[in-house]
Amino acid sequence: MYSILAIDDCSMLRSAIAISFKKFGNDYTITEATSGAHGINKINQHRNSGKDPYDLILVDVNMTPELNGYETVKAIREIPEYEKTPILFLTANSSEEAIQQGKDADANGWIVKPFTPEVLVQTVKKVLS
Repeated sequence: MYSILAIDDCSMLRSAIAISFKKFGNDYTITEATSGAHGINKINQHRNSGKDPYDLILVDVNMTPELNGYETVKAIREIPEYEKTPILFLTANSSEEAIQQGKDADANGWIVKPFTPEVLVQTVKKVLS
């Protein structure tokens, strides 16, 4: 069973992610976070409970009000157990500049919105295999 943390300030997108994995990927548990700061809190709670690190993290790029996606990923990478954890950005912006910012933040890849549930689950399966 893989554990995934989905960080997005849009409740509809978080729901779509959870539904996608229920429908197409039964081997996944999804934890939702409503912002970058909330995601980091979830990671710390997870660590403090003695659980293994999340297997993969999905992060929206354009979040408000605290941390955007790039800042969130940089903060996650500072947590020792998460230095190598796969992190994928969810974004509607696939410009060269945005991709470079993602690389600079040390993300592993991108899923461009809008995406289908099948594409989301297939991409995550590929990254985790």
